[in-house]
Amino acid sequence: MLPKIVSAVSSDRDLILDLLHQKIQNVLQFECVDAKITDLRKWIYSSSMISSQRNDISIILWNADDLSLESQSVLLKPLEEVSENVNIFLIVRNENMMLPTILSRCVSLKLKTDIEKLNNYWDKISICWKSGPASCISFVDDLEKDEYLSVITEVIEKMRSGIRTEVNNKRLLVLQKALNAYDEILNTNINGKLVMDNFIISSWRAIKS
Repeated sequence: MLPKIVSAVSSDRDLILDLLHQKIQNVLQFECVDAKITDLRKWIYSSSMISSQRNDISIILWNADDLSLESQSVLLKPLEEVSENVNIFLIVRNENMMLPTILSRCVSLKLKTDIEKLNNYWDKISICWKSGPASCISFVDDLEKDEYLSVITEVIEKMRSGIRTEVNNKRLLVLQKALNAYDEILNTNINGKLVMDNFIISSWRAIKS
């Protein structure tokens, strides 16, 4: 698959990994700030080799736009010759700081990490929690399967945002339930709708308690 340049204004790496649907234990990471060319060259080739043999392993370069132009040039050949099953993410704040030849080898993604922009489902979820189980079940019934992770991701970000402002036991409990549900949908064979039903209703109970 094509490498991806990911524009993200957030410094919250857990958030970025969540939005990319990546788990920290399955990621090979490189810190680009003050990186040496020799270290980058060795790392990108060894990481590409490992990832090509393991479909569950992804490669992430943090703050790739902090690399010097000379260091960026080290990435050109690996990006061009990347195997089909290797998943590479170059995380940047400003993709315009990247070489045009790198941009041409990558797919550009922009993450919605601004919490105020994450309102695709939140208003409906809030109404469900106020209305009770019947409303919760109806909300899940109206979702498509490919929306489940997006819904839970939005809840995770809203809960995290609230915790940054004020630590609240109910927020922490809902956050943990959301993280568990996310993991179940992504990594188990449990029916996704069942997971969503359990998550929304159990969260309502936690909030009302």
